Amino acid sequence: MDDVTFEWLDEKQTKQNVSDLIRKAPFSTYKLHELLADADGKKQGVSLQCVYQWSKKKKKKLPSLEHLVLLAGVCNAKLDDIVAVKKDIRA
Repeated sequence: MDDVTFEWLDEKQTKQNVSDLIRKAPFSTYKLHELLADADGKKQGVSLQCVYQWSKKKKKKLPSLEHLVLLAGVCNAKLDDIVAVKKDIRA
């Protein structure tokens, strides 16, 4: 799948928010991987490597929208608190 960019998405801040959410989660990265895999229902949908990469501040890719929704649900967070939008397009 090709990378898609959105001009309204503050990618840097969103990556920071994802990293912070994972690091502050009340369970280990491995347990988070298991919870995401269980929530996904595919057991292959969220790899441990992906979760580790998302937790790093200098990661290159964001989770997919599906994985962001799963991450928000498992961590009891709101998507609005994870996905950062550039302020200039909200007007």
